[in-house]
Amino acid sequence: MESLKYDLISPIDECIPLRNDSVCGIISTSVLEHISYPEIFFRESFRVLKPGGKIFINVPFNCPEHEVPFDYQRPTRYGLARWFEDAGFNEYCIEPSSSSVESACAHINTSLKDELLKGFRWSDLSNMFKRKPNDIIRISLNILTYIILGFISN
Repeated sequence: MESLKYDLISPIDECIPLRNDSVCGIISTSVLEHISYPEIFFRESFRVLKPGGKIFINVPFNCPEHEVPFDYQRPTRYGLARWFEDAGFNEYCIEPSSSSVESACAHINTSLKDELLKGFRWSDLSNMFKRKPNDIIRISLNILTYIILGFISN
């Protein structure tokens, strides 16, 4: 942190050491899921924002746990709306930043990475027909994904 230039470092789920109505804007990107008490963050953001100030929040909804054990929630648009309203925000807009297809691709990507780190076992192919239907589907999808990745990487 010594080499970084910053104006303020503060816990964001506690009282922010700024005066009321003192900032024009707040940006929080991929942080909200790591805040223990997001209600406090929203309340404090409302307090320190000047009238007409803007707050931009980007929060992942459909992604695996990360920064464990400090990954606490994946709020829906309804959860976000409740936090905004409870804090006093009257006007807000909540829009998804990705589509269902993008979310599915992200899950496949993460799952593949996890499987690749474990290593593909060719013995799965020979044992596939001895398994339950769900295992057969999972293994078949893994094989298909390896084939697709082969085409993409070439």
